[in-house]
Amino acid sequence: MKILPFADHPHLDFHAVIEIYAANGWGTAADYRAEEVRAWFEQSSCALLVLDDDSRLVGIARVMSDSLNTWLCEIVVHPARQRGGVGSLLMHDIIARYGHTALWGEAIKGTEGFFSKFGIVPRSSITAVSRAPSSARRAQSA
Repeated sequence: MKILPFADHPHLDFHAVIEIYAANGWGTAADYRAEEVRAWFEQSSCALLVLDDDSRLVGIARVMSDSLNTWLCEIVVHPARQRGGVGSLLMHDIIARYGHTALWGEAIKGTEGFFSKFGIVPRSSITAVSRAPSSARRAQSA
């Protein structure tokens, strides 16, 4: 397994990224467009990829940072590779790059323990709030 920045792998097949999202229940492949996902990676402060020994994509992390606060946009691992160290590999790299900043993120219920291993713990005084993108809101009201 190897980890590398997206910047070092510019010819990434974004259909492989979409496959990982869908395999984790983050919608279906039809919910994503490869060029849109590419833009997310290009606009991130850092995007990391984990490739297995056969150079298949098995894990992804994206962060946004202003050098004071770092937001963990996503850390996602293909279900077949979960609990095999891929997520930890990504977290260790993120902490090496951004450990001097406050690290923030949203955890899907049941994954809080993973983040707690890295000192990223639930805060009782903070409630996550969100708004769907305008295109999704239009689709919901149709």
